[in-house]
Amino acid sequence: MASLNFAHFLTIAFSLYFIAAAGAITDSGPVVKAGYYPSWALDNFPPSTIDTSLFTHIIYAFLVPNNVTFKFDISNSNASILSNFTTTLHRKTPHVKARLAPSVEVVLSQTHL
Repeated sequence: MASLNFAHFLTIAFSLYFIAAAGAITDSGPVVKAGYYPSWALDNFPPSTIDTSLFTHIIYAFLVPNNVTFKFDISNSNASILSNFTTTLHRKTPHVKARLAPSVEVVLSQTHL
């Protein structure tokens, strides 16, 4: 189990590093250095452990929309998690933008194309 948690940590760390490095290559306009923070990482990699100085945007992934209305039904417990996520990031680095991302897989599976 410990190796699985470490594998999750490495996946997050490398993803955030490569996204940040790729954003630093561009010369046109303001640089956006974004990283995704997967919701399943909360227990082993809390938002307080993110080095926010490396990013301009950190995206919480993933919120799942309602399969009928396609609106986000956010429970009180999820609202608390999301509030803690944004508060923690802004406390560490006020200019970091916290964003939310929908689960694309769920949206596509519920859409009749």
